[in-house]
Amino acid sequence: MEALRANAIPAVAADFSGIARSVDSVKLLVQQAAITVDSLYVLDASTESVGNTRTDFYCGTPVVVLNFTDLPPGSYALAILHATGVPQPQQISLILSEAADHHWMLGGFFSRPMMEAGHDGLWYWVTARKYAQMDMNWDAWLYYRMAAYFLAPVDFLSSPILRSCSMRRTLYIRTIFPAQSR
Repeated sequence: MEALRANAIPAVAADFSGIARSVDSVKLLVQQAAITVDSLYVLDASTESVGNTRTDFYCGTPVVVLNFTDLPPGSYALAILHATGVPQPQQISLILSEAADHHWMLGGFFSRPMMEAGHDGLWYWVTARKYAQMDMNWDAWLYYRMAAYFLAPVDFLSSPILRSCSMRRTLYIRTIFPAQSR
């Protein structure tokens, strides 16, 4: 854990307890896993203004949008890793910040499961659509929510599929609670 902390940016290293807890919670789950890089995004914020409250990056095809708040100017990367071949596969996302000597340092650590009850995000998406076709709005809403959770490795990432899932969840919550649609 100390090696990880030593390779973190100063602001993260100064308050490392959250990352340490996250790493500890996932360590045993991924110890025997095969780790693969699912996605890697290099993010250039070197021309951003200091004090910019929101920085958006548009990456890839189809476009993935990454939204950051209070990001200092600099070069960053988002590495999305999959830990598979174990009973509870995980998504691990790392925010990396390029130091002055071109050494990449840890700026953030996020983990989330890829499955629940033996099903992945795509299964929850397909099942939500089935519930929606049967006018089972509560079930559709819940399963769209679960699909989005398992499909999105981090909350600050958006894609066409995730936006569609979010719009459908909103549609079903308005069906369940019509007064909210006014």
